Amino acid sequence: MFLFYPEERERKSFAQELHDGLGPLLSAAKMYLQWITQTEDKQDIPNLLNKTQVLLDEAHKTSREISHNLSPHILQNFGFVAALRNFIEHTKLSKTLAVKFNEDDEILKNYFKKLGIQKETILYRVLTESINNTLKHAQASEIGISIQLKKNILEIIYNDNGIGFDTNQTLISTTGLGLFNMKYRIEAINGIFTLSSKPGEGTKIKIQIEI
Repeated sequence: MFLFYPEERERKSFAQELHDGLGPLLSAAKMYLQWITQTEDKQDIPNLLNKTQVLLDEAHKTSREISHNLSPHILQNFGFVAALRNFIEHTKLSKTLAVKFNEDDEILKNYFKKLGIQKETILYRVLTESINNTLKHAQASEIGISIQLKKNILEIIYNDNGIGFDTNQTLISTTGLGLFNMKYRIEAINGIFTLSSKPGEGTKIKIQIEI
């Protein structure tokens, strides 16, 4: 049996994100470039070049998102609350999505003081990935994020009012890798990750971690 320290688990998660996020895009772009060099139909080249450009643009965007999520500058300098609020402001570019978050920043800052930057970073990445999942897949109009301290347990509840999904079916499919990775990250810092969702009933994520 092999035991992994949190840092080793994080490195594995980073590698998985690079593999899952950038790998397919770059592989597809490479395939189109090979077709361009081999095709005898010169009229098809502009179409192939356009598809390659779209893939490379998406790969560039993905690499920036991964880099930002791994160690965002604002998280290092101003903490979890400021970093999450900054990310939420960016989601408001989607005018159909409202994000409700705790109002009292000072209380929240006190909650996170004892966590340390490593746990803050992991929590930040899991929540921003949850928001991205909602934006991409849930067709939701509202996201709620509630953070409370119950005795010595920091509890974060994330929910959306989207279309929901079958958790059992999703977690055993390739599309469930992102959810599995989020659970893995939280458990790497001795936290508890609970996911609940049903078709037509939205999605709820609960994270509990001792501070």
